[in-house]
Amino acid sequence: MAFSLTCPSCSAKLKTATAIPIGRNVACPKCKNNFAVTADIMEEVPDAKAAIPAAPPKPVATFK
Repeated sequence: MAFSLTCPSCSAKLKTATAIPIGRNVACPKCKNNFAVTADIMEEVPDAKAAIPAAPPKPVATFK
């Protein structure tokens, strides 16, 4: 799973592949505001790669 943070200053969505520990300071790349990560601004989001369905298997030719 991936994670998303919302900047409390500019409301920009920041995406990360791993969870950031609660209390760690993060700098928003958009507004440059430093803020501490809290549970209410971090949410778990599905991976974009996992959302793409796999191609169905090709049928195997059988000979009789």
